[in-house]
Amino acid sequence: MRVYDVVDLATSGAPPLRHSADDIVRAAVRRRRRRVWATITGGAAAVAATAVAVAVVVPSPVSTDASPEPAGAPPNAVPATAPGPLKVPADPFTFTFTGYEVGRFQVKAPLVASTAYQIAPVVEDSDNGLSAYLVVYRPGAFDPNGLRNPRRLTVAGRPALLQELTDIRFHKLLAWQYLDGAWATLETYSSDPDDPSPDDLERLALALAPANPAPVRLPFRMSYVPAGFKPVVLGSHAMAGMDGVAAAEDGDFGGAVFAKPAPRPAGLTKPWPQSAGPGLPGSFEIFVVPNANSNQQLRGGQRPPTSPRCSATLCNTWTPDGKVNIQIATENGALSKNEMIKVLNGIALASVDNDDTWFDAATAIPVAP
Repeated sequence: MRVYDVVDLATSGAPPLRHSADDIVRAAVRRRRRRVWATITGGAAAVAATAVAVAVVVPSPVSTDASPEPAGAPPNAVPATAPGPLKVPADPFTFTFTGYEVGRFQVKAPLVASTAYQIAPVVEDSDNGLSAYLVVYRPGAFDPNGLRNPRRLTVAGRPALLQELTDIRFHKLLAWQYLDGAWATLETYSSDPDDPSPDDLERLALALAPANPAPVRLPFRMSYVPAGFKPVVLGSHAMAGMDGVAAAEDGDFGGAVFAKPAPRPAGLTKPWPQSAGPGLPGSFEIFVVPNANSNQQLRGGQRPPTSPRCSATLCNTWTPDGKVNIQIATENGALSKNEMIKVLNGIALASVDNDDTWFDAATAIPVAP
């Protein structure tokens, strides 16, 4: 639970957040189809004044076109047909792979993109309490030297690392190069030490399914971003970051994390905020979720307030019908209450139930000075 969650629970009488680290592990055991993996905070979502959006400025690591994979498979690789390699667009807020199935495992379509990676949930048709996710990192973002005592192997002729731990249940991580200098990881937690097996992870890695690059689409657009803040993580049909991946089946609409300064997209072994503690320092987050999913939800026919409802670390507003909530949460006081209200008042919603009305990331977020 983050600092702003503790403060708001103490000051507003709000219901507790939906997920804690322990809740995540327990939920994965109890409910086979609920997949959660990281420290999750509650979310909320929606409404505000009309907005005029302009193009977003995002970091642009070197664009890398796919190069051919070496022919043949190494002796320790599981026989499979490797698809063509992924592309790496200049705009990091772009999805470049799609969902796919390998036996009893299903990789869902990616939900989250950041300046360093994309994330997709992984589910399994079994009762072993699997919690798993796939992360595709941009070139230079993942640090293979950051893994503890991995076993070296290859996937499709490229370097790979396998880490097997028992820190939280039965924990495995397979990392492999999908392009020179660009890595992807499959991370799993299970109640069964042999499921998934290393061979299962290799099969999933070999089947990574490229797609035509598509921009992240958001159910809102903004007219105001506080000076110096840059978008870092976006969620489409999910809250931003691991929050969204953990609650992938909850029906949330979208979210965004902004930071000042934006963290360097390098040296990672896990997605943010896991790599930086409980939350990115100097950040604020936007949640757009159904009222029923919010940690500040309206209850029992309660009418939405006519102006944003705020504490020192949270501001909330709702659509006039009270069905959708937008929440701004600030990490370690990165934004004042007045600034949070200004952000909220500059947010305009698309139709949350109609993706055709949603906005590409580049037009949803204005240039910050």
